Amino acid sequence: MTAFNVLNGTPSTGNRWLNRDILRKRFSFDGVLVSDYAAIEELQAHGYTKNQKETARKALEAGVDFDMMTSVYANALEQLATEDPAILVLLDEAVWRILTLKNKLGLFENPYRGLETEQTGEVLTDAAKATATQLVEKSCVLLKNEQQALPLKAKQKIAVIGPYGKSRLTLGFWASVSGRPQDSTTLKDGLEQVFPTEQLSFATGYNLFDSYDGFGPLKGGIEMLNGPLEDEATLYQEALEVAAEADVILLTFGEQFMESGEGASKTNLRLPAKQKQLIKGLAALNKPLVGVLYTGRPLILTDIEPYFDSLLLAWYPGTMGGYGVANLLTGKAIPSARLSMTFPRSEGQIPLYYAHNSTGRPVVNSTHSTRFLSKYIDESNDPLFSFGHGGSYGTVTATWQHCKNEVGMLNLGYQLTNQSDRALETVVHFYVHVPTAAIVQPIKRLVASQRIKLAAEEVKDVVFTLAKAELSFYDNDGQQHSATGELTFYLSTINSEATITINI
Repeated sequence: MTAFNVLNGTPSTGNRWLNRDILRKRFSFDGVLVSDYAAIEELQAHGYTKNQKETARKALEAGVDFDMMTSVYANALEQLATEDPAILVLLDEAVWRILTLKNKLGLFENPYRGLETEQTGEVLTDAAKATATQLVEKSCVLLKNEQQALPLKAKQKIAVIGPYGKSRLTLGFWASVSGRPQDSTTLKDGLEQVFPTEQLSFATGYNLFDSYDGFGPLKGGIEMLNGPLEDEATLYQEALEVAAEADVILLTFGEQFMESGEGASKTNLRLPAKQKQLIKGLAALNKPLVGVLYTGRPLILTDIEPYFDSLLLAWYPGTMGGYGVANLLTGKAIPSARLSMTFPRSEGQIPLYYAHNSTGRPVVNSTHSTRFLSKYIDESNDPLFSFGHGGSYGTVTATWQHCKNEVGMLNLGYQLTNQSDRALETVVHFYVHVPTAAIVQPIKRLVASQRIKLAAEEVKDVVFTLAKAELSFYDNDGQQHSATGELTFYLSTINSEATITINI
């Protein structure tokens, strides 16, 4: 699929060099190339073409076979072919690639493939629900648990504050197109599977939406699902009163699904004032405060993170989110996921990612004076929560055993020790640092990961085979280079990191 963006002044959808020379010739791609939604028609809006006929020509010459969601090809290609029969060669190429794809899919033998009655039926089967619940358990990230407020204790009175305690709108932006929010389980549903109802109390705390007007014709349905908007001051006071009677406070907060996903760019990644007020008000009660964060993107949590004893990142957990999140909160499941994206301390740090270059003046081990290092004068270089960050309810340590250099591969031997009295899973990351190369390499780069199960207090020896090709990199001419010399490998679990240097 061609992108919406412009590369060096040429829209990707009309970029012959990018699509034909690079994609098809250099990378030997011979499949169907489709435009992104209306991207062919948008060539004119970019200022790259002056009319529909020129737009169709530019896109076809660039190698785009399929016009998604607009009728530029349908309206203009016939006239183009009449005026310039040479264009038929390109048209034949596009048609051939599409027919080849249809043939591979078996559509000539069965045009209704995938639509047969016997292949349709119930989607939310028991097996599917069980799988979805496991996916929630394996993808939520325990960002913080310093005071061991999690897992929740059996006899605790729990105040569940915030709209996501009962809301079913946890599918996220695009998932809501094919998913049905009314099928979603709520956190209340999940917690009631573990705790007696008399130990649970609920308060909305704040309105999930400031208004329903932006939903247009869907306004009534969303309001029916989520309930009418209420006075914020009243919701705030009710939340404090409910929380004051509990042993532990469980606060659900973050973004509503319309704030994330495509077409939802933000300059301000901080929580709205009403949520911050609620967090500070609940923290002032001096009870254990556990946060469950619902979001589709990293947020700036620097100013509110200190108020929480524990913090679980739920993302948008989907249909079985209520059960999966509740299982993690109560210890029926143990967190194992690690962040796949970095949470900055400030918007000014963005772009911020783990695989950054050292620069010529790194903060560590530079000969320059402090003033002239690659750093901020008003903020740390470090993120609040880095890529790969994540906690668990146990401690797993890792040590290198050996690293054997074989032909075409490395056999990485290491030992994991579960120092806790419960069985758990842990995700092991393997990073590499190539100190010298023709193209500057990042301070570390993730090259592999493993998910390992450990019994209580188990010590396990593991051997992982890594293809040396995974260590290679490409230069600006697209040529692949093998990593050679002394390489440093980082073996990382949630709780520990070990290094080893080997010569390749």
